[in-house]
Amino acid sequence: MKILGILGPTGVGKSATAVEVAKRLNLEILSADSMQVYKDMNIGTAKVTKEEMQGIPHHMIDVVTPDVDFSAQDYCDGAVRSVAHLENVVMAGGTGFYFDCLIYPLDFAGGEQTAEIRRELQTIYRQFGREKLWQMLSEMDYETFETIDRNNIKRVIRALEIAMSGQKKSQGQGKRKCAFDHKLYVLTADRQFLYENSDRRVDKMVRDGLVDEVAGILRKYNCRNSTSMQAIGYKEIVSFLDGKCSLSEAIERLKINTRHYIKRQLTYFKRLDAQWIDVQTFGGVEKVADFIACDYTM
Repeated sequence: MKILGILGPTGVGKSATAVEVAKRLNLEILSADSMQVYKDMNIGTAKVTKEEMQGIPHHMIDVVTPDVDFSAQDYCDGAVRSVAHLENVVMAGGTGFYFDCLIYPLDFAGGEQTAEIRRELQTIYRQFGREKLWQMLSEMDYETFETIDRNNIKRVIRALEIAMSGQKKSQGQGKRKCAFDHKLYVLTADRQFLYENSDRRVDKMVRDGLVDEVAGILRKYNCRNSTSMQAIGYKEIVSFLDGKCSLSEAIERLKINTRHYIKRQLTYFKRLDAQWIDVQTFGGVEKVADFIACDYTM
């Protein structure tokens, strides 16, 4: 299988571009979004709708419920199964780690040794808190420490598992075997444009019913402490619903956290072997899709 990858920060237009590219090349789409895998998490993840899919099959969306912890390895296993029948696929999303793990799998077998390390790290977390894990990761793999979402404790523990097994998640693709032929494109834009666009997206999410969505998920799945509720767009609203802040404070935190995430995304994408495309200079989704489709088939 060959992968045409379309990456980019939040709100840059990845989903729309992927659909247009898929239409031009008659391909299906493999989602690479760590939160769109969860059912019922639609507004806060800006999940692509049936109308926006325009009849293009999408894979790895709505595969688990929010009360289930879903790892990068789970994603890779599911992705391989779901598109194994395809010769080419458009892989699109903002979770660079998913691209990295799928295309360049870590040689990290797991087993009892891994389970023991995980238990040790979870004990450290319960006794000393996340700051201790951050300190350990910064000492063992500083590059990953700089780019990882440090509030995603499951991901921090995963990175530490790898480091404590004698490897580093940040070692880079060149030292790992490539599992799939691929060509990656990173969509980007002026940083201020991305920030202002993300602020508008947050306001729209709130108008579209984000608060009711989060409250409904908590009632349905009782998943307040699950990984899914640590996602940007959900953890801030959970804090509001728990009475820890006002709605206006939650919205402002959501906007700030989204901006920080955009910055981390762009930092992570720089480590990937990809062609960068400034969407502002192209003048729209159609022209970006035309370029990618043409360039990919050359």
